[in-house]
Amino acid sequence: MLATVTALTGARAQLHHFSVESQGGGPIGNRTAGIPFFIQVLAQDTLNATETSFTGTVEISSNGPISTGGGTTAAFSGGFLSSHSVNFSSGGSFILTATNSAGAESGVSNTFTVSNPLPQISSLTPPNRTAGDTGFTLTVAGTNFAPVSSVLFNGSTRTTVFLSDSQLTASIASADIDTTGSFPVEVSSPAPGGGTSNQFVFTVLNPVLRAKIYLQGPYGGGGTMSTQLRTDGVIPLSQPFTGAPWNYTGTESVATVPAGVVDWVLLSLRTGTTGATQVSRRSAFLKSDGAIADLDGSGPVAFPGVGLGNYYVVVRHRNHIPAMTATARPLNAPADLCDFTSDPGSYFGGAAKSLGGGE
Repeated sequence: MLATVTALTGARAQLHHFSVESQGGGPIGNRTAGIPFFIQVLAQDTLNATETSFTGTVEISSNGPISTGGGTTAAFSGGFLSSHSVNFSSGGSFILTATNSAGAESGVSNTFTVSNPLPQISSLTPPNRTAGDTGFTLTVAGTNFAPVSSVLFNGSTRTTVFLSDSQLTASIASADIDTTGSFPVEVSSPAPGGGTSNQFVFTVLNPVLRAKIYLQGPYGGGGTMSTQLRTDGVIPLSQPFTGAPWNYTGTESVATVPAGVVDWVLLSLRTGTTGATQVSRRSAFLKSDGAIADLDGSGPVAFPGVGLGNYYVVVRHRNHIPAMTATARPLNAPADLCDFTSDPGSYFGGAAKSLGGGE
């Protein structure tokens, strides 16, 4: 009888498999992707008793995307690995497997669920683009991104590249930005868990023109022009170019003429040097420093519906002859400065007059 017991005891004292459990024992419960959690691993014999003689290591693997914790563990102590950290990069139903680093013995955990966290956006780069611009790569920064996350532009999924749990990139096509406006950008992660992030607004801007010119009549020297017309209250609240020879039908108007305004001007864009190549007109304000401003009196002049490109710029005023650029100038946002004030050669025909004080 004593010999039999010894034989059974000897048979039990042999590694047969591993048990992968939650730290502290028991099944592994639901987890969240991106948040590490701890497991314990026991070396066991055929009767599930701890095989205390095992002091080696195991290889941790999974059918899921382990971001940290895969590979070789620390050494066991008395057949027991009390704490090992594991993290999954995205959600799903997974198991963990422990395999003897020096043998074939292995064991698996229970099947557990890893949920994707709810993503959040903190910034967009770039935050805006100009209507008619080419396609580009949008960088989305935030938190809780996963390899399975997707960027949504105006409600539609765009090709997304996962860089980290805090950064994604998305391919935005030129067709996405051919219309001005404000468009929502979101990040979506699938179930389990997941969901749709907060919205960030991406702005598609109108192409704009930044231009500067002096008129001989109100020019007073020192780079400034008189605003006496505004002081006298004779500048109309609506654009004054409706009659001949301009016959402009634009509806530009304001409730109050902004400070620093000299008068209205009429801008034209041409693809060539002749009037037949005109593509757009806008009425705007001329400021005392020569800047041509939109109706707010401060910003560059927007040209809705005009594609990006190079255009000849024509500036007209009721009491002065028109001026046109010598070359086609870029229309973009932010815009280059179309400056008529610094070089007579910037005028088409080279017939500009160099102004002195009051001349």
